[in-house]
Amino acid sequence: MTDAARQTALCSRVRTELAQRGVPERYWACGHYDDDRCCLLLDGHMWRLVHAERSVFDVYRETYDDEVAFHSFIDWVSSVYA
Repeated sequence: MTDAARQTALCSRVRTELAQRGVPERYWACGHYDDDRCCLLLDGHMWRLVHAERSVFDVYRETYDDEVAFHSFIDWVSSVYA
């Protein structure tokens, strides 16, 4: 599977899970940076969970594992939204 396909697949899962939890998309972004949001993106082969604010990126977590990235991002965004 290509990196683009991995990112598309994981972002689809993220979107579905966060929608089920009632978390609005204004709190997060997947596959791209968006200011003042929790962001998940694939950089090379590594997933990066970052918070972007005024083009300054604070790294929350980095992992090569798709499942770790998925669950970590869901938990993080859910805790920020709560």
